[in-house]
Amino acid sequence: MVEMVPGKTTDFVTRPVTVEGKFVYDPDKYKYPPGAGPNGASHFAIFRIEGVQVR
Repeated sequence: MVEMVPGKTTDFVTRPVTVEGKFVYDPDKYKYPPGAGPNGASHFAIFRIEGVQVR
């Protein structure tokens, strides 16, 4: 997951991009509610990038 830091934005694109920012391990933020994940998955993601620039 990429979340831009406050004051930084980017346009949505479908091509590959380079994201610059801080890599954060966060196993709690993107948990599925109990039993809601596909095929028994417990998380949607376990990390995010706090983006400061997209190229």
